[in-house]
Amino acid sequence: MTKLFALCAALLLAIPAQAQVVKWGSAAGWSVDVDKPSRNCGLSRDFSKGTRLLVMYDRASKQFTMSFSNDNWAQYLAAGDTYAMNLVMDGVPWKAQFTAIRNGNARPFLMAVGLKSEFLGEFMRRNTIAIYNATSGAFVTSLPLDGSTAAMTEMLTCQRAMNGEES
Repeated sequence: MTKLFALCAALLLAIPAQAQVVKWGSAAGWSVDVDKPSRNCGLSRDFSKGTRLLVMYDRASKQFTMSFSNDNWAQYLAAGDTYAMNLVMDGVPWKAQFTAIRNGNARPFLMAVGLKSEFLGEFMRRNTIAIYNATSGAFVTSLPLDGSTAAMTEMLTCQRAMNGEES
């Protein structure tokens, strides 16, 4: 799990870390990257209000993760704390538990591990994702998901290549 956090940090924070992240490609405004040592692929996108979204596949656990980061969240997130979040994609609600990750003065991020394939299917089909704190109901942010189908398809192509599978 520590390697997964390091990789997420490298992809979300765009800083050199133990991970050796290289660009695989891009699709519809999303970046697709791969961590060479772990052979994990992920897609990410930066948005206008400073939020970065990352979806990644972890080969070791065979699970998908989703992470969000934003410098403005530093005062609200305590490292290691868990936050129940409501993710609403075009009116379709999903609940997930996110863990806050802090790495010194670097950008804090929230990460959910073990995303269901149904959720990822919705992620690819929907136009927007609105994020709310499930406990307080407070609105966190809303992000466009345009191009997510192409990005997820490219990420899965990357992962199949890293797994040594045929496309």
